[in-house]
This record gives sequence, structure tokens and C-alpha cells, in this order.
Amino acid sequence: MVSIIGGPQSSGTSLLRQIINRHEDVVCLNESHLFCKKELYSNWSKARIKINSRGAFGLKSEGWKLFSGIDYQNNPDLNKMEVGKIARTSDSFQVFIDAVFDSLGQGDKSHYMDKTPANIFSFGNFLDTFDNSKVIVCLRDPYDIAASLVARRIKVLDAICLIKSAFISLVHLINSKDLLIVKYEELVQQPKEIAGKVCVHLGLTFQEKMLETSERDSSVVTQIEGWNYDEASAIGKGSIGRFLQMHNELKRKIEFAMLHVIWDNKDDEFIGICNLMGYTLHESTELTSYRKELKKQKTRSFIKRISYLHPFGSMKNPVSIR
Repeated sequence: MVSIIGGPQSSGTSLLRQIINRHEDVVCLNESHLFCKKELYSNWSKARIKINSRGAFGLKSEGWKLFSGIDYQNNPDLNKMEVGKIARTSDSFQVFIDAVFDSLGQGDKSHYMDKTPANIFSFGNFLDTFDNSKVIVCLRDPYDIAASLVARRIKVLDAICLIKSAFISLVHLINSKDLLIVKYEELVQQPKEIAGKVCVHLGLTFQEKMLETSERDSSVVTQIEGWNYDEASAIGKGSIGRFLQMHNELKRKIEFAMLHVIWDNKDDEFIGICNLMGYTLHESTELTSYRKELKKQKTRSFIKRISYLHPFGSMKNPVSIR
């Protein structure tokens, strides 16, 4: 059984992956970017040739974040040469994925998974491609996500684009029986209950060790700049309401951007998902000078995507400033 985890960046996907990966029947890759390339689903015979290419000419991950190829650094058990060989000899994406997981040498596992935030943009293609598959999305208060992303030195406009594009992508799958929504706030406050629901969704039996701290693997990053917690350590609640801990000026800028940076003219869908999840959007005062700064950030972001040969830079402009 193959399943994937996705969601906006900084929404709890890393924490959920740590919890799930402690189960004795599960092996979960860490942001491999193996499942979030559109071409792998739509044109396997052509895409497999570029499976290990990086940069502008590699296979692009879906979504606003710029990433191409496979992340071997966070997945030391994946062998680049072996993956390339498997791709060349596999006649379908499904056969390729089965062989990749077999190459990990963990045949005693019954559930194979991957956690990559950008997987959220490929949920539909994934469910159509892999039989008996499941998807899990992590969601979090969008203002807390923005606070975490900005703490990682991500520009406010890019943070809002990462958030809104991910939320909106769920609209057509929100009622799917194969989708489980995990709210970060509930995960850290009720970890046993939520872990139990995840197990039911995946067809697993809950194990207490899923909530125990993990031994640190120096080859895998479990805490990056801007995170309050190491995801391999004890589950903490301190990141709930993180936005409220920010400097007032930056809070006002994020509040303004959340209402005025529009993704693909679908803010009604973004608001609908927020309402469904119980996330309240804040009112905002007019910041004329910051509106100009957001437009500059938008221009710089698109120049970067054009140079990267990204679809959002060359074919489509989904971002507008209201």
C-alpha cells in the first residue's frame, strides 16, 4: 500500500511523518519529491528520462516552491544511480514506485509512504494512479503558517502564495473518502487521538511507540531555521498562535497580504476552506506603501520562475495584488 502526506509548508507534515514512521509496518520517505511531478503521471515515457535531472531542465515539483528532481539528501537510503536505473527499466510510474520501495530493502513493511508538502498538488493524480491508496493533508491556521515561513526568511508574498495555493487545491477533493485532514492544532493537543485516526485511515493498528521521541538520525533534518521544535523530540504546543507572538508591524503586513494577495482569482475557495476548518481571517488596515512592496516582490518572484523555466513564470500568472 502506497500513501502520501502533503500540505502547506510549515503545517505539521514533518511532525506527522515522524509519528507515522515510528510504526513498525511503515516506511515513510522524507520529502523525496517523488510524487509531486505532473509529468510522472501524464507522460511517464518521457519523464523517466529526466528523473534525476535538477535545475531548470529537471522535472518541476508542483506548486509555488521552486524544486526539481529528487531529494536524495533527506533520503539517504535512496540510491541515485539505482533510482535512475529503475526508471529506465520501468514501463509505468506505478512499477517504478514499487521497485524504488523494494530497493530500500525493507520488505517486511506493509505500508510505504512519502511526506512532501507539494504532494498536496498531486493528490488527485495520485489517487487515480495508485489502487487502494490514501492521502493525508496537514492544515494549520494560515497566519501561524505565514509566521513560521517568514521566520524561515521567506518573503511575505511567497508565503501567502504557498498557503493559498495549497488550501485552494483541496476544494475538489475535500469530500473524498481517501483523504484525511489533520489539523496541526489538534495533532499537538490530542496526539494519541489524531494518530489513532491516521492509523484507521491507513488500515493500521495504533502503537504507543508512535508518540515516543525518535532517535536522531544525523542524515535527516528534523529541525530547520524558524521552527520552534525539533520534530523528533517530544510533541510541543508552543507553536499554536505563533502569529500573535510576532512584532506588530510584521503582523499588520501579513494581515494585509492575506487579504490582498490573490491566488488564481479563487479567494472565495480559500475563504471557504478556512471557514470549513474553523480558521478566521483577520481584518486589515490599508497599507498603501506595503502594497507597492508586494508588487515588487511579485515581480521578483516571477523573474526567478522565468529563469527557472517554471510553468508559473512562462505560461501562467496566478498571482494578483488587490
